[in-house]
Amino acid sequence: MSYPSRYLTTFTFPSPVFREKDFAYHLQPHLASLGLSESQISLALISGPLCGAVLQPVFGSWSDRYHSSWGRRKPFIVFGAIWLIASTLCLAWARSIIALLISDIATQETQDTLLSSFSILTVFSMYAAVQAVQIGMRALIIDGCSLPEQAEANAWAGRYIGVGGVLGNLAALLDDLSRQVERDNCRTILMVSELAVPYYVNMNL
Repeated sequence: MSYPSRYLTTFTFPSPVFREKDFAYHLQPHLASLGLSESQISLALISGPLCGAVLQPVFGSWSDRYHSSWGRRKPFIVFGAIWLIASTLCLAWARSIIALLISDIATQETQDTLLSSFSILTVFSMYAAVQAVQIGMRALIIDGCSLPEQAEANAWAGRYIGVGGVLGNLAALLDDLSRQVERDNCRTILMVSELAVPYYVNMNL
């Protein structure tokens, strides 16, 4: 491929890993295990489409007008990736973080309330960070490809998104098969994505 094919590989992550339909399937039981009610889980899950509808245009417009020694898109990809890593780590170990911070100074009821609030805010933060990374990666196709190449580049991006979705769900399946006791497939997917973030971001630098 004459156009920058390295840009396409970045679509393997994070698009499919954090697609609302697929990721929410694994995220919902994880949030339930943290003590969130059904209404609180719904509030957390709505952050995916909400952030996509509101923040993608904001980050897109901002990156179009942004100028730095890194260019227009790379700062959004790098800082968005750091933001995303921090958010997903907090979500994966939310219970441990809350217990570490306040277990000695708060009642169990207070801990549960703070854990629910922290989990919801972390999900919102995670989906917001995804928008910053995604918009930078998507814009790279426009910036790095000519008009005739953009159609083919977007087609290949769609293929990589499909492959990434399969790999993300396969990671959860393998974890499910290997652990016959209490499982947390959401945490597995989060950790797989954590390992993937630096690799795919580095391909754009």
